[in-house]
Amino acid sequence: MVFVTVGTQTLGFERLLKEVQHLVNKGIINDNVEIQIGFTKFHPSTPQITCSSFLSQEEMNLKIEKAEYIITHGGVGCILGALNYQKKIIAVPRLKEFGEHINNHQLDIIENFSNSGFLLPVYNIKELELVVEKIHDFTPNKYVGTHAELIAEIKKNKIDL
Repeated sequence: MVFVTVGTQTLGFERLLKEVQHLVNKGIINDNVEIQIGFTKFHPSTPQITCSSFLSQEEMNLKIEKAEYIITHGGVGCILGALNYQKKIIAVPRLKEFGEHINNHQLDIIENFSNSGFLLPVYNIKELELVVEKIHDFTPNKYVGTHAELIAEIKKNKIDL
């Protein structure tokens, strides 16, 4: 199973979910896909995809634990949740230019996690296919740390949360 999460931002992230649907239709993603869609307006066109608007932390943890890999937005909480389970992560930033967030801070978050070897980034949505195709060969660095250490590192690098 592939778990996709877009977080709880009130702005939608249709761009990511449409591309996931496209990859399912094309057979690039062959597994069942479970998506936490939040406020995003999305209706899957195949039974291979199931959606939930919001999940409790316990439900999120169960889906993350069960997933082969995670596709997530650039939210620190979602990324850390997957890292705590040592999951392979593909991260796609919500961008201001598409009305998905109020600024582009998720670019910096994803870049820092990527540079540390924790995840594979997708900065252009059309690159998602290539990254999905190589996720099975990706071995993320093991995340060992606390939220406090991560916050200190982000502040040190002057990333605006």
